[in-house]
Amino acid sequence: SRVSVLTMYPGGDIHAAYGHTAIRISDPNLPLDAVFNYGMFEFHDNWFILKFMRGQLDYALGVEAFPDVMDTYKASDRSVVEQVLDIPLSARKVMFSFLANNSLPENRTYRYDFIVDNCSTRPRDVIELALPSLRYDETKAQRGETFRDLLQQYVGNDTFIGLGTHLLMAMPVDRVPTYRQRAFLPLEYAGVSDSGILGALNWPTERLFGWPTMDMPHPRTPWPAITFWILFGVAVLGTLDAVIRRRPISPGTRTIDAGSFT
Repeated sequence: SRVSVLTMYPGGDIHAAYGHTAIRISDPNLPLDAVFNYGMFEFHDNWFILKFMRGQLDYALGVEAFPDVMDTYKASDRSVVEQVLDIPLSARKVMFSFLANNSLPENRTYRYDFIVDNCSTRPRDVIELALPSLRYDETKAQRGETFRDLLQQYVGNDTFIGLGTHLLMAMPVDRVPTYRQRAFLPLEYAGVSDSGILGALNWPTERLFGWPTMDMPHPRTPWPAITFWILFGVAVLGTLDAVIRRRPISPGTRTIDAGSFT
């Protein structure tokens, strides 16, 4: 059997702007070649973007055949790299057993949190479960670099997406992450850069598709959603203004003529 981490590079849609992480488990004797993906969600949710940014969206663990996963990412022209984990059979069994149980309908859903509990931190947690003695070298962390600093390279100069990230995530993104916490971003977790966590554990990287680059394909601005929120804000402000203007003065309220002051 073989266990590996798949890292998918960022895409142009807002939900794909930060990349993706999944776990692949294969065993030719079964035969088995499945991808366990903690990034399944209902994209047609009317409040998707707001929930996504505020960490109020329900995600789920899905299981897909590896060839189907690769077809999906090839179709969207997103690079994929793989890192095979050099871990003992006992650890591979722990991961497979946990993921199989976690993928059951009654267990598969979780409350997504963009910073601390997402499709990249969950694979990290599963690996830690199988390797309880695993330790990270915190000296490799970029001291002083906050969550917000890490996110900025993904949104580039896109004013609306950058503003949405900064406002909706607010203060939590101004903390400085530990080396382990940087795994909330797939490319930070994978060994695709000098700071890559998995790379620091000496697990080599293999390119499966595309030509991975650290140049981020900045996400497309979701103009329909922006237009909706602008119109919604105008409607709310207009309603509040109308209510305030029509509100009667309660009995006993005194009015003061500002002209009487000297």
